[in-house]
Amino acid sequence: MKKLGILLVLILLTSASTLFLKPRATFACSCVKEQTVQKEFSQSKAVFSGKVIDIKTTKFSNPNYKKVLFEVSKTWKGITSSQVIIQTGLSGGDCGFNFNKGEIYIVYARNSTMYGENYKSLTTTICDRTKELSLSHEDLTILGEGKKPTNNVNYEDNFQRNKFEIVIVIFLVGCILTLLITIFRKSMKKRN
Repeated sequence: MKKLGILLVLILLTSASTLFLKPRATFACSCVKEQTVQKEFSQSKAVFSGKVIDIKTTKFSNPNYKKVLFEVSKTWKGITSSQVIIQTGLSGGDCGFNFNKGEIYIVYARNSTMYGENYKSLTTTICDRTKELSLSHEDLTILGEGKKPTNNVNYEDNFQRNKFEIVIVIFLVGCILTLLITIFRKSMKKRN
């Protein structure tokens, strides 16, 4: 009887752990040669330069991706706000760009549903001309001076981890613990 209870608990734990596992969409990253500044500019929804303020990784979405918060210094297309959030992959085979907090970049961004958000989300990949500003001499020469953002915003407070995700995890852990306690009590009653 004791072995049956242990086996049941192991099966339950294994089954419950699958709640946290979700199939992930995979993307193969294959870039054609780098586009010209003019072509990349025309294909982009937004082009700006800015400093990375913060980076957040989504953990409960499919697929996982990073959101990157920028303080915009110059804009050439599509951005009027002083801060903007860009999405990118996790820098593996998903073509995600590896941004570093505190670094300044020139970003070519497109509308995308790639990372599970609505069509207004901006995204960039390693296949775009996005790069550190210090490596962007050709881009800056062709694009010109750029403009300062005209709309002063602050997205830092809203850039925190989704509290709904935390509630879901706590709820699932509570359910699993309640189920385990119930099974343990029933097995103890049967023993006596």
